[in-house]
Amino acid sequence: MKFKGSNVLNFTNLLLEFSDKFDFTPEEIVVILMINHLKSQSDEIITAEMLVDKTHMTKARIDEILVSLYKKQYLEYDLTGKTVGVKLDNLEKLLYKEFEKSLFQADEMEQNKEEIAAKTAIYEALEDLMQRSLTNLEINRVEDWLSNTTDYAVIINSIKDAKNRKQKNIYSVDQILIRKLREMDSQGNEIKK
Repeated sequence: MKFKGSNVLNFTNLLLEFSDKFDFTPEEIVVILMINHLKSQSDEIITAEMLVDKTHMTKARIDEILVSLYKKQYLEYDLTGKTVGVKLDNLEKLLYKEFEKSLFQADEMEQNKEEIAAKTAIYEALEDLMQRSLTNLEINRVEDWLSNTTDYAVIINSIKDAKNRKQKNIYSVDQILIRKLREMDSQGNEIKK
């Protein structure tokens, strides 16, 4: 999902963007949008009668929709005034949570793309070093490296060092990598000798 501009956190935009995540009927969406519109126009309590006037639906149909939204916990009844009104506070919270979740998913997807690209580069560098496809044992060894370090650049540099030394086997790369990792502190900085 792509968000442009500062208007992304607008309730209407979020509702339309995430409507497929909630089980809304088209009429429920119309009523929700109307409640939100009326709320943005005035501080007065939004009543079923106001929704009947604005949506041109029957009072019975509006009541059915409001009850449905209430049962789904998207709508609350406002009993603070002399008349019974409706609020969408819970739905707003759910939409914002869905928005936050989508942001985290987008970040994770971007991280996964970077991780896959780094892993592919490691496998390609090893195959280039050895001038052949990797065996199952070599692939398992690479998986061990990947599970033990998140700094893929150290693995790539170890492969490059082995190539420069003309040591074209997994054991040499392994030894160089172990040495490099021992020379680094916990933050990934090289330890000066």
